[in-house]
Amino acid sequence: MKRATLFCGLFLFSIVGCTSSEFEPGFSADANLSMARPEERSEGEFLAYEHSIVVDTSEDLLAESHSAVINACAADRENICTVLNSNINHGRVSSASIRMRVKAEGVDALAGLAAGAGEVTSRSTQVEDLAKSIAQIDKRVSILTRTRDRLLELEERGVDDVESLIKITTELTKVQADLEQVLGQSVFQRQRVDTDILSIHFVVEAGRTFWGPIKNSLSSFGPNFSDGIANWIEVIPYLIPWFVFLFLVIYLIRRFWKRGRRKT
Repeated sequence: MKRATLFCGLFLFSIVGCTSSEFEPGFSADANLSMARPEERSEGEFLAYEHSIVVDTSEDLLAESHSAVINACAADRENICTVLNSNINHGRVSSASIRMRVKAEGVDALAGLAAGAGEVTSRSTQVEDLAKSIAQIDKRVSILTRTRDRLLELEERGVDDVESLIKITTELTKVQADLEQVLGQSVFQRQRVDTDILSIHFVVEAGRTFWGPIKNSLSSFGPNFSDGIANWIEVIPYLIPWFVFLFLVIYLIRRFWKRGRRKT
């Protein structure tokens, strides 16, 4: 009786412990999901922010949540939200992801919308200082602009020597091409500073249904079965020589063994 009572007590204690950990609160839509507010960025004028959150949701809400975030981004004209990449996968491990470019003021709203689909299991913010890179690009733009202007002045003055004129025109074309390339880099770097990158990942782990894994296994039974047959068909040609070799070895062993028995 004492052992039974002790066993029951430990069993009840384990149930209580499991129950308390199961309902331990995590991040939710009401949690503070502020990534990096604009007023906190006064120290770095050329900082590029990239945010990432992972939301554990259910299989039923996966596609709906994915579409809701994409639609919200498309509707946010004020913060110039742009979807850079999005994908959704249904299978053994269902998941979805969205990568967006948006102004800092619009990050929290999109993150909060995604958090409403389940539990935020991870969030992070990475900051890259682009001050040195932007300064180098601006310096390069200044040098190329001055060089282009000087070449234009020489071209406008006119040169009697045709060969010199061809050299000036060729160099001007090259400088103009380099200038346009560097200006494109400058625009890209400024865009990284003016807008943030937000990546939202939806995963189906704790929120998946009981029948989900069973359903996936049954749906893949046919293809797996046919793959198994195909693999055996491919292996058979390699096994035939070995069967022939083993048959000959066994035959010779038995023959010599019978001869030995007859002599004895």
